[in-house]
Amino acid sequence: MAGMSAANAAPITATDSLSQALKANIIPNQEYLLQGSVLDSAVEVLLHRLRGLCDNVDAGPETFDDQEVCFSLRDPNQQAAPLMLRVRKALDYRDMPFQLRYIGQPDLGDKNRPTVVRSSLDIACSGMLIDFLNELGCRIEFEYSVKGKMFLLFYLY
Repeated sequence: MAGMSAANAAPITATDSLSQALKANIIPNQEYLLQGSVLDSAVEVLLHRLRGLCDNVDAGPETFDDQEVCFSLRDPNQQAAPLMLRVRKALDYRDMPFQLRYIGQPDLGDKNRPTVVRSSLDIACSGMLIDFLNELGCRIEFEYSVKGKMFLLFYLY
């Protein structure tokens, strides 16, 4: 029907909007996560090396103590993988907003490189975020607490 009005068109879902944003490459953030086990005797050496590589040398690394809840939003037709969203709340800075995060699928890159690169989208939100996600039909998959140090590295293009 060429003359179909916008009122009769199918509604655009959150999943559709996010898919369009991913296809249009408007999500430029990349996060590099160093994850693994370090012997207690090697912690100071690792921290010293990271301080030397990163840009926040003068201030030192930023510490964090957060709680994260992972939600899934499933396709009612069960045709696509569920959309995974993460909600993070700072436990050490209670006045900070909640962070809603979408982490994309791993980019296909150099198979000789032992790293995974993903796009991510982070949005600051109000404390009503969890209620909102529940109303959308999201389901809690798991939650955990995380503590650590964050080092910053800025690239000059």
